[in-house]
Amino acid sequence: MSQVRKITNISGASVPVDIDQNTRVYLDPGNVLENKKVHNLGSIRQFCRVEEDLGEVSPVREGRQYLKG
Repeated sequence: MSQVRKITNISGASVPVDIDQNTRVYLDPGNVLENKKVHNLGSIRQFCRVEEDLGEVSPVREGRQYLKG
């Protein structure tokens, strides 16, 4: 399961998007689905443009850091 910010169907056919175990939505060509958890992202990624939500990843701090020791 992956949290996506935006998923856009770039193929020429409808793509089945599993929102949970009991809910499947068919995304028509050119249509967009936003802010959803997608269970089958790995199998439909080749047909869609995906903007994933990386909110759980901590930010990378660049630059010098002082170490106490």
